[in-house]
Amino acid sequence: MVCHALRRWAVRETRDAFLPELATGRVLAAFALTETTGGADAGALTTRIDREGDTLRVTGVKRWLSFGQIADAYLVFGLTEGLDSCALVDAGGAVRVEPEPRTAGLRAARLARVAFDGATAPAARVVGRPGTGIPFVATSCLTLGRLCVAAGAAGIAQAALDLAVGHAATRSTGDRVLGDHQLVRGLLADAALATESATHYVRSAAQEVENRTPTAAVTAARAKLLASRAASSVTAAASRLLGAEGQTENHPLARLAAAARVHEVIEGPTEVLQDVVATALLRDQGAAGKGKQR
Repeated sequence: MVCHALRRWAVRETRDAFLPELATGRVLAAFALTETTGGADAGALTTRIDREGDTLRVTGVKRWLSFGQIADAYLVFGLTEGLDSCALVDAGGAVRVEPEPRTAGLRAARLARVAFDGATAPAARVVGRPGTGIPFVATSCLTLGRLCVAAGAAGIAQAALDLAVGHAATRSTGDRVLGDHQLVRGLLADAALATESATHYVRSAAQEVENRTPTAAVTAARAKLLASRAASSVTAAASRLLGAEGQTENHPLARLAAAARVHEVIEGPTEVLQDVVATALLRDQGAAGKGKQR
């Protein structure tokens, strides 16, 4: 997401300095939008990005930063003279990093609470113009982030489906295997359709994002909503089929189920994405109605 933001909105000096390092993994950067009280609500930003001559001074606290514990730099969103903006700030100095509590799923995310106590950066590190931080930079990055989360959720669904099918095909109950039972076949069929629907929709959304179509943001939200729900429903079905074996702490399905729950929250929880999708539908309907009146 940070690479995407720098590639599209950073000045050449910043792009040339960071993109090669980020692309090779020699430098890691974290996306710093969420705050303690307002979450990712752009209207509730309290972090300040003040310009003092050729220097930016950043003050505020960000929460739940993926890989924030090991990041070398942070793309920080805040306010500059009342306008939303963002800037790339190096780790160290006046940047304090504290690990967040570990989540049940995606434990390798190295989540962090990061405080910027007047951290400084060159003015050239501003990304986009003041007033574009949320509607352009953050929105575009979140579209890409939602697409990536959707792809991950589709992968979770597929992995859970594979476990369920493998178990149903080999687990014997008397002289029959589980897969011989109609109710079990119904669970597998529904899980397969949910997984395949999510996978195909994610691929379609990826094409829209790549082509920068006007509907890409809403399509990515739909993909994330559909795929994260598929991950949850398929892991739940697999859990019922595997029984006690699938409930053990070290079983792969337990890890998949925990990750599925996290995928319904990150990059926009289910209810927020429902609102995004419905708002777009109503807006399109309103536009169509006005067109008919004319």
